[in-house]
Amino acid sequence: MIEIRRPGLVPPTLQATGTGGRRSATIQSAKVINPAAKVAFPSYWNEVDVRGALYACHGRVCAYCCDSLPRNDRGDVEHFRPKSEVKEAPAHGGYWWVAYEFSNYLMSCSLCNRLQKRKNSHFPMRFNGRHRRFGQSLSAEPRALLDPSVDTVSGRLSVDVQDPICRVAATKGSGRVFQRQVRDSSAMFKWNIDGRLVSARIRARDEALAHLAQGTPAAHSALTESAIRYQPHAWVVRQILAVQAPQLLPTPQQELQWLLDAFWEELRVELALRPTATTQADVETIEKAINELLWAFAVLWKDPPAAIPDVEAFTIGKNFDTAVRPLVALL
Repeated sequence: MIEIRRPGLVPPTLQATGTGGRRSATIQSAKVINPAAKVAFPSYWNEVDVRGALYACHGRVCAYCCDSLPRNDRGDVEHFRPKSEVKEAPAHGGYWWVAYEFSNYLMSCSLCNRLQKRKNSHFPMRFNGRHRRFGQSLSAEPRALLDPSVDTVSGRLSVDVQDPICRVAATKGSGRVFQRQVRDSSAMFKWNIDGRLVSARIRARDEALAHLAQGTPAAHSALTESAIRYQPHAWVVRQILAVQAPQLLPTPQQELQWLLDAFWEELRVELALRPTATTQADVETIEKAINELLWAFAVLWKDPPAAIPDVEAFTIGKNFDTAVRPLVALL
């Protein structure tokens, strides 16, 4: 798990005048009148502007397990606090008031999100704490799970690269609360139990150590690239570099440039596919992918994680700024 920078903006769908914002107001009105009221949650969080904004936050990597989102898994927009029910507190009724809050979303692989024994509608508290209700502050809630968009995990969450399975654990001295959150998050997402996940982490470690041993400029470049936070299992590589070659850790500027290049390559391919679509379903799939990427560029343009490279200049250089500029105006 690695920190996720959430931009200081709200996608139009989730703004007060957007479909998600209006639905949130309707739900709140119904619940204030009758707390037991049954309400529906249309999946406005899957609109292209919301998904694009999330891709801009953490690329194509699961926020929970740090594995890549493969070709056939575009990722789930995951509600960190479950919207309609909480498995650990059936009487709670869910965090319906943040169902359409961008701050409550993370991009997750379907495995971490949907399995009954993983995240799903689970939201445990630590030390028998109580789940907060509408009108109460969520910031002090004694949640048991780490939130990579809020919690500082760098330097406190470690991957033991000497361990045969690259075991994940809290670092010594990281504090009782954080250690409990690491244990509960690890148990939830099977960090040290899921064989395929552990294997991917081991491969990342072995490749990083091999590149480090080579010591060539090309190997160093590969190390820096694999440590970019938008890359799968970057936390493993970052930890190795932090100890053995901190000068090779990527800068925020390098990370942004990598993300822009990766999104541009995806967009270039989708645009090339557009004229080949022969069915309406294919057309819709391609257009959705294109629009999500354009929104990702718009978010990075409006609120970039680094001062350089200039995202506007990048889009101008690739000759698609006219498609992104109107979206930026809506943020």
